Amino acid sequence: MSVHPNSLKNLEKNMGKGGFMALPPEEREALRHKAAVAGGHAKKERQTAREILAQILQREMTPEEAKKYLGHYPEIATKYGVMLEKVADRVLKDGDVRSMEFIRDTVGDKPTDSIELTANMITDKDRELLNLLTEDEETPAE
Repeated sequence: MSVHPNSLKNLEKNMGKGGFMALPPEEREALRHKAAVAGGHAKKERQTAREILAQILQREMTPEEAKKYLGHYPEIATKYGVMLEKVADRVLKDGDVRSMEFIRDTVGDKPTDSIELTANMITDKDRELLNLLTEDEETPAE
């Protein structure tokens, strides 16, 4: 990993000539620990896109907003609820197959591909070869 030249200048300015490496090993370790702790706190405070989107989707919609998108005020008036109802409407009104597949998969009815395995996968020729190999192992070498 390369270090930006300005970072080195800042280290020298703040820590003197030689920067971080000029410090005693105990001080360097203490600073590393302090930086790791600060980085951990910053990471905990950062929200993921998934968390932010979940919050947005749970926001309540006003009756006016819901009517704008659906034409009526639904029972579940969160943004997520309105979006799902809009998808359901596309299936019923337009026969939208992709929307129907989305709904089916979301409620857990997605079909799974299954592969049928037969118990007799070894042929007679394979068995003969296996018998020959095991006979050779059982015969003592001279």
